[in-house]
Parts: sequence; structure tokens; C-alpha cells
Amino acid sequence: MAKLTKAYIDKVKAPANGYEIHWDDALKGYGLRVTAARKRVFVAQGRVHGKAVCFTIGPYGESTEFEARDKARKVLQGMREGVDPRDTKKQDAAAKVTLRQVADAYMERPGKLKESSKGEIERHVSTTFKAWEDHPIVRITEDDCRKRYREVVRGE
Repeated sequence: MAKLTKAYIDKVKAPANGYEIHWDDALKGYGLRVTAARKRVFVAQGRVHGKAVCFTIGPYGESTEFEARDKARKVLQGMREGVDPRDTKKQDAAAKVTLRQVADAYMERPGKLKESSKGEIERHVSTTFKAWEDHPIVRITEDDCRKRYREVVRGE
């Protein structure tokens, strides 16, 4: 084990097959995973509610070893507090899904909708809800829907 520095990371050799993790002396649970394909990725490994969790922080080069260590410190602290970083990452991704993406995914299901139904959905997304098309779906509230419905009924 050694402190993960730029000099150390640059001279780490790739394993013949699989991967190796080189752990940092300065921060327990923070390491560098090196694959046989010579890919170097920072990782944080800890336990959440007794279960082992290994979380990929990001590739070497996109962030420095100092930035990765700081992020690992935060991730490891969250793990000690019972927060699984994988769940947080999934929630962040889900929060970015737009109305257009949901509508497209719904309409692209094979054999589930008639062409006329797809046309109606497309018409509503493109016209009635045009202002919401690129908004994250989780930000569209029930009150927003009720307000838009009243506007449509009044012909606005």
C-alpha cells in the first residue's frame, strides 16, 4: 500500500488479466482499480448496513487524485451514515428523465399501442404539453397538471 499520488498512479502496471485495486494509505476505503486493459478508475469501498459496497468515483484523468480523494471521503462518510451511493446515483439519473423521454419510451414499446394512439400521444406532447417537453418528469406536479387542464378547457 502507498499513498495514491500522480507519480505512483503513473507507474502502476496493469495486471495480466482481470483487475487489481491499489489502496491508499492516507484514506481507508479509497483506492485505484487498474484493469488488464490499462484503465485506471478511482473507487471507494465501505459498508452500508453491513453490506459491502464498492462505488466507482471516476476515471483517472477526468479528475485528479486529490479531487477523487475528496469525493471518496464524502462517499465513505455517507456510507458510514447508511447512505448507499449507488442508490443516490440512480435517483439523480431518474430525476433528469424528461416528459419527452418518458413519452418516447412508452410509445416505442413493440405491439403495445395502435398507431392512432401513438399519434394522439405525440400530438399532446408536441402541442398541449410543449412547454413541459424538456422538463424533468419529477418536477411536474399535480397542481401543474390541474392548472394546465383548466387552461386547455378555457382554450388558452
